Amino acid sequence: MSSLVLLDKSFGGAPTDARVQQQSGDIADPAVLRRALAGGVHFVFHLASVPGGLAERDYALGYRVNLQATHELFVQLREKAVPAVVVFASSIAVYGARLPDPVDEAKPADPQLSHGAHKRVGEVLLREFSRRGWIDGRALRLPGVGARPRGPSGLLSAYMSDIQHALAPGEPYPPGVGAGGVVVDVGGVLCRQPAACCGADHRPAEPATHLGAAGAALHDGRAGGCTRAALR
Repeated sequence: MSSLVLLDKSFGGAPTDARVQQQSGDIADPAVLRRALAGGVHFVFHLASVPGGLAERDYALGYRVNLQATHELFVQLREKAVPAVVVFASSIAVYGARLPDPVDEAKPADPQLSHGAHKRVGEVLLREFSRRGWIDGRALRLPGVGARPRGPSGLLSAYMSDIQHALAPGEPYPPGVGAGGVVVDVGGVLCRQPAACCGADHRPAEPATHLGAAGAALHDGRAGGCTRAALR
């Protein structure tokens, strides 16, 4: 890989590596996407998203970014001579509520919020474009991401990051998260197992997988011992 192109709304500073290109713009703008994908592209990590809380409050914004921009990205990648490997950041929100223990990919998707519905549609599009050989896609159903920078993010699970920021310097964790709260520690790797998940043509039968997670109960502002979480 000779270069890395980063696309975001804005950047805090210039890159320190000459191989890194920073491009500012709206991912929902087809012209911005075309500029970012100009030339050869081998790997795409699609992380952009309007998160759960914000997508629920502003449906139009979530639809434009989570659905329209994702579809446009896949359409533009279809034009490339060599199918790009696409890693799509999905969410456990596709499963809905009342998760059994443990959860695996065999559990039917049943999203109950707009964010989860958007992510599930993105997975279906990823599978369709992969089936046709236009991209080589796989989706990761992330249980949570931390620690994000402090400040408004639109995430319903933002408390996980707030807790980590508070506990690092020894501050009490933020109010509103009781002793029954859970901090999710994401671990695992993206692993392709053709014999288990791919058809005869070596395309993924279902490109979605999720990473393992462990929960840590909170007591008196401290992280307690690890407990089994809903995700294996």
